Amino acid sequence: MTLTPYPYLDESLEHPAILVSHDGITWKLPNGAPDPLTPPAEGGFHADPDMLRHPDTGELWLYYLHTIRGAQQRLMRICSADRIHWSAPETVLTAPYHTLRSPALDYRDGVWRMWNVNIDAGLQIELATSQDGTDWSAFEPLHWPLAPRCLPSHIDVAWNPQRQTWWMIAQAQPPGGGPYALYLLESADGRAWRGPKRPLLTPYDAPEWAAQTLYRSALIIENDVMKLWYSGRSPANENRIAYVEALLAKLNRALDKI
Repeated sequence: MTLTPYPYLDESLEHPAILVSHDGITWKLPNGAPDPLTPPAEGGFHADPDMLRHPDTGELWLYYLHTIRGAQQRLMRICSADRIHWSAPETVLTAPYHTLRSPALDYRDGVWRMWNVNIDAGLQIELATSQDGTDWSAFEPLHWPLAPRCLPSHIDVAWNPQRQTWWMIAQAQPPGGGPYALYLLESADGRAWRGPKRPLLTPYDAPEWAAQTLYRSALIIENDVMKLWYSGRSPANENRIAYVEALLAKLNRALDKI
């Protein structure tokens, strides 16, 4: 798991880190790994890491954002072959302020894909592609099926081998307002998304410490189960992570009704 700690909304502590687990519930630092993985951000803050394994080398490639408020954002990357020794941070792309949020990456069929939330464009979902994970195309705006009253904030994307589609978990505010909830969406091509208008998970379904909002989350799909790690925030601005599972058969029925 990769994450950036965000205690009490203190962005100065938001530096990429990794944790390991044998059961998905109890997590710890890898023996010998640095914590955090990167130096402090100069003139800004870090956020929104996403990690995947390189298909050829087996290295872990960890992407994250370096944001300088009012100026610019940079998508950064560090790499490791053993989870302990990491490369120096390198800039993959530079963009105007408020145009990069919560990049979600995947590699499939020879193509790297990166979904992004563009705040400046009105919380627009976008997609960029790459042949090597380094040089990226321009972002392409995508149709968001829950617009205009339920717009995304933070996202994660994973491949569902059972249905041969991508699934997205999107943090968004319900149409009637209130705390942010999590929505499930599906796409066969990574561009056209669909999903139920009813949230998959709300703060009212979660522990009391998530009463203020649900936040960025991560999913994987194994066998007949979707495994979801979701973050949440209490009214005292304490952030925590919880774990929940859902049977694919039940989620498939909800998607097939659309």
